Amino acid sequence: MRDTELLERGAELIKFYRENPSVAAYDLLRVDLAPAQRVVLNAVWNTPYTIIVASRGFGKTFMIAL
Repeated sequence: MRDTELLERGAELIKFYRENPSVAAYDLLRVDLAPAQRVVLNAVWNTPYTIIVASRGFGKTFMIAL
């Protein structure tokens, strides 16, 4: 495999992970989020302004740490 092909594949993978942060959290960090947490993480990552209203124990601080 040529260096340029490797760089192109890496760039595609980085783009995919940037567009899908919950998949990146699982693949790269081995963090299995709850379905609701995946929705919130994707919303926070992909929108400029987000308000999260959630009860205690939802994992808000943990998701921010990701």
